[in-house]
Amino acid sequence: MFRRPSEQQTIRDNVAKIVYNAFADELKKGGYSVVAEPGPDVLLVRAAIVNLYITAPDVMTPGRTKVYTASAGEMTLVAELADSATGEIIARVFDRYQARTTGKFQLSSGVSSAGEAQSAASSWAKILRVELDKAKTIGS
Repeated sequence: MFRRPSEQQTIRDNVAKIVYNAFADELKKGGYSVVAEPGPDVLLVRAAIVNLYITAPDVMTPGRTKVYTASAGEMTLVAELADSATGEIIARVFDRYQARTTGKFQLSSGVSSAGEAQSAASSWAKILRVELDKAKTIGS
């Protein structure tokens, strides 16, 4: 189903919030500060979600419509980690996440789609935190 540009932008904005919040929460759990300014010992993380395909986002139509899908969709994280002071790129990351599938059709909704986005973002954020923790021990 085709979406109006405003609906597409709302979906993009919601996914961006989910991803940002997942990264900020996970980094704070690990004792990292999330800041908006460059500085010494500050890692700049530029992240984007590309190839965002939502199988069946909420359809606001009158009547009783139920949508069933085998998967909520997929998305890909593209990120760069850089020294915030110099801009020197330290690493580039690409990872595709495909929503879970049980092999059968399930009722689809905006809530289930958001849950899958949260699952992907939390997974990516945890990987980043674990790798940052490892990097800290290298210099110790």
